[in-house]
Amino acid sequence: MRLKQYICIGIIFAIGGVLTPSTVFAQQNTVKDEFFRARVIQASEDVVKKDDAHVSIIQKIRVRILSGSEKGNEYDITPNPEFTSTKKQNIEQGNVVVVAKTTLNSGEIRWDVIDQYRLPNMGWAFAIFIGLVIFFTRKRGVMSLVGLAVSVAILGFVVIPQILSGGNPLVWCLAGALIIAIVSLYLAHGFSTRTSIAVVGTLITVLLSVGVGALFVWLTRLSGAGNEDAFYLQLTQLGMSLDLRGLLLGAMIIGTLGVLDDVTTAQSAVVGELHLANPSFSRAELYARGLSVGREHITSLVNTLALAYIGASFPLFLYIPLNKSEQPVWLLFNSEFLAEEIIRTLVGSTVLVLAVPITTLIAATVFGKKTHHV
Repeated sequence: MRLKQYICIGIIFAIGGVLTPSTVFAQQNTVKDEFFRARVIQASEDVVKKDDAHVSIIQKIRVRILSGSEKGNEYDITPNPEFTSTKKQNIEQGNVVVVAKTTLNSGEIRWDVIDQYRLPNMGWAFAIFIGLVIFFTRKRGVMSLVGLAVSVAILGFVVIPQILSGGNPLVWCLAGALIIAIVSLYLAHGFSTRTSIAVVGTLITVLLSVGVGALFVWLTRLSGAGNEDAFYLQLTQLGMSLDLRGLLLGAMIIGTLGVLDDVTTAQSAVVGELHLANPSFSRAELYARGLSVGREHITSLVNTLALAYIGASFPLFLYIPLNKSEQPVWLLFNSEFLAEEIIRTLVGSTVLVLAVPITTLIAATVFGKKTHHV
């Protein structure tokens, strides 16, 4: 089986509420899907031996519906064999799960377990994160959380709706990134000379990232269709008209922005502190000393960004050695879906490298001017 097919199967498992077993197996015959929360009141296992080399463990469970029109009703569910792995599905008595009720044109009703219900526990994890941020950073932490909320709102209520309505993905992602950079930096760090320097450095570098991304995408002939998410977008009505290459570039810009803020604010603060420590430093001295610190920052952040992208795709890297017998390694790295991740990392790293001298130069110019007046 080719690598693309493995990815498609994996996404079917992960996509959960978007492509459920019901919608995959009965897309043409489905009248309606309804989704409910349910508690597992009984779980058992049956071992099904398909052949000498493959053994499947299929669970039979009984659930009590906790929400919606079916609340209080109990049903026995046998998961579809096509969506059952060779390992236990990890559904235990007492678990709260998401189930789907599928009604076909024939009148048949089928129940499927979609996923574990994890929203409440996600809420606890989010609460712990917020508590730690506020405890250690006080007012600044609160403002940074407000900035995070604004960033998510801009993406969720402005950028994404505009793209879905037919807007250019690159244009709207760039516009959203510029707005997010300004709002989040001022909210998190306050209105000051240092913050303004960081904002200007961020805006300049974000604009440069468009050119860097476009150049790297052009050099590698990426179409934007190699990502599994883009694969499913192409199956929708929007996918017929969506500029996938523009969407790829826009995603690169937004993905780089988070780390870019860290670089520009740090460099602005470094040069500002150098000026306070020795007001006699000239612009050239401020730039040289600030860049010396920036080089260390670049070294650590490039590694951080690369590891972040590798971690997000780590199962894929585990699969590469296993697939050597079917495809040579060079062919896997040449494939578009893996090339996209590599280019995404290279674009982000290149932009971070550019951000350091640009922001340091702006800061040295501003603070060096103050030195001249003194």
